[in-house]
Amino acid sequence: MKVRSSVIRAFAASKSRRRVGGPGLQGLAGRVPSGGPGSTVVSSKARTGGMTLVELLVAVAISGLAFAALASQMSFSARSFAALANYVDLDIHNRNALDKMSTEIRQANRVISCSASNLQFETVEPGTGTTNTLTYTYDAAAATLNRVYAGQTNTLLTQVSPNSLQFLMFQRNPVGGSVDQYSTTNTTLCKVVQMSWTCSRNILGQQANTESAQCAKVMIRKE
Repeated sequence: MKVRSSVIRAFAASKSRRRVGGPGLQGLAGRVPSGGPGSTVVSSKARTGGMTLVELLVAVAISGLAFAALASQMSFSARSFAALANYVDLDIHNRNALDKMSTEIRQANRVISCSASNLQFETVEPGTGTTNTLTYTYDAAAATLNRVYAGQTNTLLTQVSPNSLQFLMFQRNPVGGSVDQYSTTNTTLCKVVQMSWTCSRNILGQQANTESAQCAKVMIRKE
């Protein structure tokens, strides 16, 4: 009887194992080590698990570095475009002011007075022959170069850098062996006037000088 009972129990155990490894689990059992049903549960958890805390921190750090690099590149590009636009705009205004002043100085009769920030001429109105006073003056408080003629004031330049604008006078006689003229402070001897200035403008909160600073010598033809 004992032998028969042992045979029955062995047969029952064998049948139970066949039910566990039946057709419905053959695909799963083929991918799991032969450690029994317990190994199947552990492998399934490993495949469906999320990110660990360390992995999340590393991903956040890498994303932060990427966004910081992108923001830095965008800021540099914005500053470059703003600086380029400022240079073009300032250069246009500088050239217009220099052309107008050069034309009027050439046609002036004589220099009345000259200082580092003020230049005054005697001119004649072509149409009426009326004598007028033409003045170029620098307003340090407003950082502007103004033109005053016949009681009217016009602004030729804005955002002039402090201590950059200067007017100088030179004589007719050139320095020996060169094309430069002797400087003078006597208005009756003045034949050539030199003008120089630099304009600046803020670029995203920081000040930068334009690269097209103007400097020119103009000869008074009637002197």
